[in-house]
Amino acid sequence: MNYFSIDYLIVYAFLVITLIIGFKAGKGIKDIREYAIGNKTYGTLTLLLTFLATNISGASLIDGAGGVFSHGIIRIIPEIGVMLQALFFAFFISRRVLQFDTSLTLGDVMGTLYGRTSKIIAGILGLFYSICIVSMQLVSLGIVVETLLGFKAILIIIITGSLLTLYSSHGGIKSVTITDVFQFLILIIVVPILANVVIKHVGGIKELFFRLPTASFKIFNHENFSYYFSLFLVWSIFPVGITSPPIFQRLLMAQNPQQLRNQYLIVSIFHPIFQLLIMLIGLAGLVLYPIIQANNVVPHIVQELLPIGGKGLAIAGLLALVMSTADSYLNAAGIVFSHDIFKPIFDRYGCEIDELKWAKYSTLGIGIASIIIALKSTSMLGLSFLAVKFTGPLLMFPLLAGILGLKPDKKIFYISSVVTLIIFICSSWLLPGSYNHLAVPISILVNGLTLVILHVIKNKGFAIINRSEKTERLWKPHRKAFLSTLKAILPTPKRIVAYSQEKVALYGAPYILFGIFCIINYTIPYFIWTETPPEHENLMIYLRVIGGIMCALLIVKEKWSPSLLPYFPVFWHLTVLYCLPFYNTVMFLVTNFNIEWLMGILGIIILLLVILDWATAIIIGILGVALGLIFYKLVAGSLIVPVSFDAKYLMVYEGLFGILIGLIFARRKQQRFDRLTTDNQTLIDTNQETKEALLEAFKEKVRLLQTLERAGIQDLAHAVNLVKELRSQEQQGFKETKAIHTTIQKLQDTLTPMAVTLERIENRATDYLRLDIKPIGIDILLEEVQTKVHNLDLRFKNNSQQQAIICDPKRIEKMLVNSINTFVTEAEESQPIYISLHDTQLTYPLPSVSKNKTYTKQVAAIAFTISKEASLPAIKTSYEAQMNGSSLPMPETSQELLLVTNQRIIKAHYGYTNVDIKNKKKKSFDTHLYILPIQLDEVRPRDMDDPYMELGAELIRANDAYPGASEQEEAFLASIKQKSKANIEAIKTALEMIKWYHGPKNRRSGEPFYLHPVAVAQIVLDYSQDEAAILGALLHDTVEDTPMLLENIETMFGPEVVRIVDGVTHFESTKDSFYKIKLSAHENILMLLETEEKRALYVKIADRMHNMRTIDGHRSYAKKKQIAEETLQFFVPLAKELGLNEAANELKERSMKVLNATPAPSANNKKEN
Repeated sequence: MNYFSIDYLIVYAFLVITLIIGFKAGKGIKDIREYAIGNKTYGTLTLLLTFLATNISGASLIDGAGGVFSHGIIRIIPEIGVMLQALFFAFFISRRVLQFDTSLTLGDVMGTLYGRTSKIIAGILGLFYSICIVSMQLVSLGIVVETLLGFKAILIIIITGSLLTLYSSHGGIKSVTITDVFQFLILIIVVPILANVVIKHVGGIKELFFRLPTASFKIFNHENFSYYFSLFLVWSIFPVGITSPPIFQRLLMAQNPQQLRNQYLIVSIFHPIFQLLIMLIGLAGLVLYPIIQANNVVPHIVQELLPIGGKGLAIAGLLALVMSTADSYLNAAGIVFSHDIFKPIFDRYGCEIDELKWAKYSTLGIGIASIIIALKSTSMLGLSFLAVKFTGPLLMFPLLAGILGLKPDKKIFYISSVVTLIIFICSSWLLPGSYNHLAVPISILVNGLTLVILHVIKNKGFAIINRSEKTERLWKPHRKAFLSTLKAILPTPKRIVAYSQEKVALYGAPYILFGIFCIINYTIPYFIWTETPPEHENLMIYLRVIGGIMCALLIVKEKWSPSLLPYFPVFWHLTVLYCLPFYNTVMFLVTNFNIEWLMGILGIIILLLVILDWATAIIIGILGVALGLIFYKLVAGSLIVPVSFDAKYLMVYEGLFGILIGLIFARRKQQRFDRLTTDNQTLIDTNQETKEALLEAFKEKVRLLQTLERAGIQDLAHAVNLVKELRSQEQQGFKETKAIHTTIQKLQDTLTPMAVTLERIENRATDYLRLDIKPIGIDILLEEVQTKVHNLDLRFKNNSQQQAIICDPKRIEKMLVNSINTFVTEAEESQPIYISLHDTQLTYPLPSVSKNKTYTKQVAAIAFTISKEASLPAIKTSYEAQMNGSSLPMPETSQELLLVTNQRIIKAHYGYTNVDIKNKKKKSFDTHLYILPIQLDEVRPRDMDDPYMELGAELIRANDAYPGASEQEEAFLASIKQKSKANIEAIKTALEMIKWYHGPKNRRSGEPFYLHPVAVAQIVLDYSQDEAAILGALLHDTVEDTPMLLENIETMFGPEVVRIVDGVTHFESTKDSFYKIKLSAHENILMLLETEEKRALYVKIADRMHNMRTIDGHRSYAKKKQIAEETLQFFVPLAKELGLNEAANELKERSMKVLNATPAPSANNKKEN
């Protein structure tokens, strides 16, 4: 035997390349996470290939082909279960399993759900499972090599087992993944070629099925049906595959749910195709070599049918199948042993281990153990079934329940495990040998029932946990809700009409072209003459006439009555259904399965997929065929028509070919069309946003001009003339003192209102944003962002425990989209963008609250981190809000414009960002950080979003013609003249100012709001006759409730008045900013306790006095009670401390009156509700 022939050299080269790739890929591993899941750095294609290479093993080819050879097509039943399992993973598991993003193994997840002991149990079972599979692969490897190359199976098992053990232990998942990709590329070439060659030697698929014995087609009456059906249950109804350590490892390696979902959807398509090829190889082997042993069918085909070189490539492919699965399970076994078994035990005793080294040594030891087991075993499928005998029954249901959200419970897990073991042992002992395999599905079912029953009993229903939101709820099935849901999805006429309208509006309808085509077709059907049985000749004519009329109605759509046009889309779909699948099905049956009509099936499938969207084409196709069969049954009375094998073969071939066209090409066409439609809508939305932005910019200009006009900017010329007059008097030596004083006064009167109005105009024009504050769910916010940038690969990771945020949702959505778009300008659209959410805090320095000026307000916040890098920086425990600072800089690029807009949004939301375009040294930012308060209304006063806060908003003077208003003003001014020496002109100026600033706002009683500060000032006169105190009382609500700033008051009335107003207001005015920070009730009280300005306390007492005198204006008894209790606890003692005993007595009396009053029924009800 020539051990250096071409075939041998190809095999040697494959093994050497595999070893080199494995060792090279495994270099530089730093920690156990990288060794176990590769730090989640692999893309969808790589994950897909390594999963397929792991799942499609050498045993599945050899034993699969051998099983079909021995038992027929019934061997394909378990593989259907695997396909269903993949779909289950795609639709139900992919969205939830990545909630355990810190887990490395299945045992980690079980430990999270059911505790440390459960993790160890899962580790032991996973280790047993993996060793069985590795040994099974090595057994199949020995069979292949011994048959094809002549080497002893024992020697090959030892050599190849040692080889894959070396690179698997060295490089972990990185070595396994890259070798799996290489091995899959080999086997994806080899298996189809092998199937093609063997079918060609049989004479084609048609000849293959013609020559097969009848026994090969048995399914339900097969003697081994119960065995294969149990395997089907194990892999589908009970998706035991999720307990496979490397399969679960592949789940945890995914970066996001969408990647995982796409992977398993592709698997669900590819796996059946690959298994079909294996089935064809086994069946062809039965036809060609009916007397050989089943396990030798693949090696014999390779040995006998392939030429030199081709044989070596086929052997390399078979080795790739074996090794790609064996190395995956071996790697998983080593990690399970070190991470799930040894580490928890060592942790329990406080010992630390080098987990990475332990994983490598464990892989090496398990590889040696697997080689020994493989040398002793002979049955591959037996090893496979042995692998799931314990892991499936004990782990599948608890694991699935925890992933899907059922509240985990340790005791329930242990009880159900004990019950399952008892049932498994009893069923294995009591069942006959031929039905012993049923012990596994029976045990799985018992485990699931026990788990669910105990859970329902303990929780009195189904306790569901949402791990992404850290919430728990009790779910109970309601019949009414189920019926309502069922009713909501039934295809009622109204829903059918709406569906047709939506699809036609979206995808169009070539009704004129289709109508003309079908009319011609009915005249000369497909331009082919076919003979129709005489008894059905009239039927065919009637059907064509009806179809022609329907098509004619399509052509003359423009003549339809307007009242009928809304129903045209339904008529279009009905016509397509009638003319294509229905008509073709009936004619096919009427003509006794005529070959011409059979050929038309493919044309019908393609035409449906061309003129309709993918989903509608499937619905209409299936419905049309079904209605055609029913119609023929009613007319002919029988569907039993003799069909030749050629017709059956052609029908199946055309059907499969047409379906593949739909799955591969038509679906992609629709997805591309949908993307174009969405992109078009995005462009429309963007265009609309641009128009709105331009309109807003124009309005900003108009508001700025209006503000300048109100500031009296046109009077600057008059101010210049006054300055010239002063210059003239200077030249004369300032002889006329009175004239100088008059000129200076005129100059002050001209410039003061101008300065007040222009104060902070820059900040109001660039920084200020009026917000529409309301709550929004964080998940909803992220969905809206994803919709806006649907064509990008966004990868969200929500680590926040918050479910909702109170903010301006539209502006926050715009901020996130802006940030994402700045990265798109720098990166390819295919590059992922990572968005992470974390909980943190925002701090607001409030120096006025405490004497030492060190008080800081803290509120809960959420951090949005956006980056192109998968590794995001750590979030600090708190950030200081960016409330101070000058106006925003001028952007120079479109990217900077987006970032400045975001800075403006953050500032309006009292938040923090690391983005600052003033840093010219770094034009781009690798990571954007945006911190927002969870409840913006805790820090941003409600009045900040009133319309009059806008730049250029026109002030409306208060209604001083209100009954009794003028009398109250006159009485107040008279009291000033009588009791105080205050400047009456300054008082009148302040009075006029509050009329303009408080404007048309009224109190609950209906009187103008400005009368409240007048009443407060009147009360203050009883405590203090100081001018600053009186002015402070008049102005005490202006900073809190109007656009007035403390700096404006200081310009007009001086620093003393500012200290009083600042001591009374409920807000903190921030330096160099238009924004004010809202103070809580305890912060207001703390500020009053710390104040050294006695006059501010007088104003506060007077303010509370007037509020208590008018407390009946509040409708809510709860609000009245709160005010009264606060008055008793704080303001009454404060009044006594200030020596205002009469005020203290009145406040106490009025508070007790409120507290002792019987609440009105409506108010009481409101309180209770």
